[in-house]
Amino acid sequence: MSLSIIVPALNEEQSIVNVINNIKKTLDNCSRPYEIIVVDDGSTDKTFELAASQEVKVIQHSNNRGYGASLRSGIKESTYDWILITDGDGTYPVEAIPSLLKFTPKYDMVIGARTGEKVYIPFFRRPAKWFLTLLAGFLAGRKIPDLNSGLRVFRKDLCLEFSHLYPQGFSFTSTLTMAFLTHDYTVKYIQLITTKEKASLQSHLMILSTLISF
Repeated sequence: MSLSIIVPALNEEQSIVNVINNIKKTLDNCSRPYEIIVVDDGSTDKTFELAASQEVKVIQHSNNRGYGASLRSGIKESTYDWILITDGDGTYPVEAIPSLLKFTPKYDMVIGARTGEKVYIPFFRRPAKWFLTLLAGFLAGRKIPDLNSGLRVFRKDLCLEFSHLYPQGFSFTSTLTMAFLTHDYTVKYIQLITTKEKASLQSHLMILSTLISF
């Protein structure tokens, strides 16, 4: 199974090289063909230059177009049949990638779920997250541990079936999750622990964007 790893990045000069190197180190031990595609979404720092120096494919947006737009650009330029997404800020532990891959191709999508006692969820964000997850679970007809996790692997062909639905912003992942679940594609969740500070900020933006889209 070959893999295209897409890394959206916006002003991540402090972390992007480390993220790329960690992905390479992790995937080199998995004995499968892969490519890394960094999508620089209009950064005003050295994100593009640093990513380009790492011998990976880099796509540059001339202006900031949004998280969803970055993923769409990366998927469009991807070579392989399976897509893995993670963030350029180091929020998600790329060391967990093999744990996701071991459930493919049995499942159409495998998601790193930010669940468990060690996951940081700010108190004021919990009601919105609870309501949104409950609503999504009702619509999908099953419990959803994490609606918008940004670390997941999925089949490219199935993802492209719903390309007309994906928004430009943060709710891309929420839409992707609901599209797979409501069309009876198989989805597997594994528990994941993320970096506290950055995961908190990212989740705030994702939930706000998803609520607006609803």
